[in-house]
Amino acid sequence: FKCILREGERVEAVSFQQLGMEFEQGLQLTSLVLPRADHLRMLDLSNGAVPAMGNFLDLIFQCLQEKPALTMLDVSSNGLTTLPNLTPLRHIELFFAGDNRLECVPATVARMKSLTALNLAMNRLRSLPAELQTLSSTLQLLDVSGNALEELPVTYSLLTCLESLHLEGNPLSDMPRHLHQLGTKAVLSYLQERLCGTEEEHRLRLMVVGQENVGKTSLIRCLTQKRKPRRTATKIVATANVATDGIDIHEFSLKIPAGGLSASSGGDPPRLMVSAWDFAGQELYYSTHQFFLTEKAVYFVTFDYTNFAYSRMEYWLQSIQAKAGRAPVVLIGTHTDVKGFTEELEERVLSAIRRKCSKYKNIVRLLNVSTRTAKGIDEVRNELVELAKGLKYIPEDVPKRYIFLQARLKSRLDQNRQPAITWGDFQEEVRQSGIVDESGDLAAVEFMCHAGRVLWYPDVDEKYVIIDPQWITKMFATVITLKGNFVRSGLLDPRDLPQLWKEYDPALQGYMLGLLKWFGTVLEMSDGTILVPCLLETDPPDTALEKRWPPYNRRESYAGRHFLFEFIPAGFFSALLVRFLQSPLWEAEVYWRSGVFLRQKDFTVLITLVEGGWCVDAALQVYCRGKDVAARFVSLLDNMHTVIKDCLNSRVRAMAVCTHCMARNVEDPTLFAVEEISDAVTEGHHVIVCSGEFPVPVRDVAPDLTMEEMDVLKISYNDVKILEELGKGGYSTVYKARWQGQEVAVKEMLIVPEDGVEVDEAASSLDVFLDFQMEVQLMAALHHPKLVHMHGIVLRPFCVVLEYMNAGNLFDLLHGGVEESQLEERGPHGSGETPPEVDDDAMGVPEVVPPDDEVVVVPVGGEEAGVAR
Repeated sequence: FKCILREGERVEAVSFQQLGMEFEQGLQLTSLVLPRADHLRMLDLSNGAVPAMGNFLDLIFQCLQEKPALTMLDVSSNGLTTLPNLTPLRHIELFFAGDNRLECVPATVARMKSLTALNLAMNRLRSLPAELQTLSSTLQLLDVSGNALEELPVTYSLLTCLESLHLEGNPLSDMPRHLHQLGTKAVLSYLQERLCGTEEEHRLRLMVVGQENVGKTSLIRCLTQKRKPRRTATKIVATANVATDGIDIHEFSLKIPAGGLSASSGGDPPRLMVSAWDFAGQELYYSTHQFFLTEKAVYFVTFDYTNFAYSRMEYWLQSIQAKAGRAPVVLIGTHTDVKGFTEELEERVLSAIRRKCSKYKNIVRLLNVSTRTAKGIDEVRNELVELAKGLKYIPEDVPKRYIFLQARLKSRLDQNRQPAITWGDFQEEVRQSGIVDESGDLAAVEFMCHAGRVLWYPDVDEKYVIIDPQWITKMFATVITLKGNFVRSGLLDPRDLPQLWKEYDPALQGYMLGLLKWFGTVLEMSDGTILVPCLLETDPPDTALEKRWPPYNRRESYAGRHFLFEFIPAGFFSALLVRFLQSPLWEAEVYWRSGVFLRQKDFTVLITLVEGGWCVDAALQVYCRGKDVAARFVSLLDNMHTVIKDCLNSRVRAMAVCTHCMARNVEDPTLFAVEEISDAVTEGHHVIVCSGEFPVPVRDVAPDLTMEEMDVLKISYNDVKILEELGKGGYSTVYKARWQGQEVAVKEMLIVPEDGVEVDEAASSLDVFLDFQMEVQLMAALHHPKLVHMHGIVLRPFCVVLEYMNAGNLFDLLHGGVEESQLEERGPHGSGETPPEVDDDAMGVPEVVPPDDEVVVVPVGGEEAGVAR
């Protein structure tokens, strides 16, 4: 098989489609010749260009060995499961093999001696060849994001020319989770420390949570004691029960049975070092606890058998699930030695647990203990050791110099009792530990944070490192436990802070206030006072509801939405309240711990949180009334959706309130599932029937879903003629089409994602609809000659009709495959239209107008929709 190019033609970039090569499925080639392609500089075999024959790539690679001018080869998006011998590609500088199904990379990649960029993203790689380290003098970019890598070879620290390393989307267990976000140099420094020597550590973080007075602290005390408590003939000698303040951390060790966990050759058998975090059970601390829940830990959820109704067990299980994923959980039942504990009570409680907690698959065991007699304590110790055996991160190879650094920081804390040190002091401790490279500072601090040894919040102030993690909750407690002489109606005078924090260095107090604001624990008001949301009054003022929310009347418009949650974390409503208090668009007239009245000119909003229970979902109820309700309601819901997504990791059901029922002040109005309304919209229905069989306009019940208030052109799908498919993603397909005599790009949203695309459990057609709505709203607010123009939208099916960019795709532009003259020929918009003016205040989105001399790429049109100007 031969492909002949015209005599004397100079070819710099070519794809096999351009060469006119066509293959039949299953064909086996014996040879492949490109006789006149000596000047070929880039070869594009991406997006299905590689035919389904076993030896094609092997022949191509052998053929390219004789083309020394070739510097770029792209075999992305071909469904490849293996790569052949890469030795013939020794002159290739840029090699792209992403978006395939590769499970390994041949070691011969090390023979690509000219390689400067290697893209292996979005494959199924579980490991990388150590031989890649030999490219230390050339390799500058390595992209292995979106794979299944669990570790990186430590010898990659020798890749001294590497400037860009992409690791996101891999389940890496051999390095701190967020290390890659600190940059390539930090990752290489960490690998270098491991290369210089490590020690095995058998360390387990134990999180003990539960309501107050269930015996958490007593349980930890029993676990740390080597002997059982001494008892007299009639009573047990026990320490007084003192409530935990914030979080207390206790260290102890457990003996590991022979053969239990891997041990270093020679020496004594290892011991399991346990760091037990004792979380205060009082509700006022809940908003701070969530920041310390981590997936690399074991959780004890404790409950009192004799007071089970108030255990809030499901709250803790949901919190762990939301913040720590599949971390193992052990349920610990206490007070089994008191008079009220009976077999009948035990069975009743266990039945309730089985009924409500079967959905939490990370519960591994339920154990009963008595912290008075120590009955069951040995079983708890054994369970900890057994769980440690099954954790991938135990034992952990810890760089020796990091262990030395840990010891230095602990010694410094013991001597000076200062909970935080400056970044300069931390750097000095790093240097004293033997780490001389400045890039090692970031790697060291991230490892210490990952191990729970220090806390570092550069978004607040990068100049401080907290070396006593439990101090931060103690500091929070100084504010959230304040009484009436300091806080009135949730407001604190900042002049009182020096008195509250007199035991701390004055230079540190600004940082402390910054932490409180960053965590959302407090908010600095416009008059300088400090709002503590968790200390607001529990109920609204007596006259607030009557004055601001009288019965509905038919002279005004109104709308309502209920958000139903299986679980709402502590501090959720505070975060929502802070968002509205900080917004210049809203005036918060009255607010309390679970509600707020908002006003925007002649538009009023009432938001209340109704707590759930053991069998009842919590509800965030939103009602609005006034003029121009539809557009403002859409903007309001955008804010609500943002906070819900930021704060929650659980399923949320949205219900629209029947406006017909609201107009008649019905106490229990009909609620329509938003999925039901979105289906009605896509099917072209304009009304929906409430429980009283009264037809209600969909635009009144859910103006956000009809999108009638958006100032965008609604296009009928029948007016669009699809010409060809340009590209496809997990949730959308982009087509070239014709509309009103001009070429356009049509992005069609897929309600059911493509095969092979992983979908979150809570994903639904509603999620696709909301994403579509958000994209349309954003595009409607973006106007500039250098941005792709949106002509309009189609509602059945969901489509965005965009300006078609006929100069090719962005990849070709970046790699020289698009002539500059092609770009200069383009006008302000493909259709010659002037984009419509949009009321950005009503939309709630600021108009983005970039400078004329900047090129802005907005990833909304699909990768094949065109190029940016």
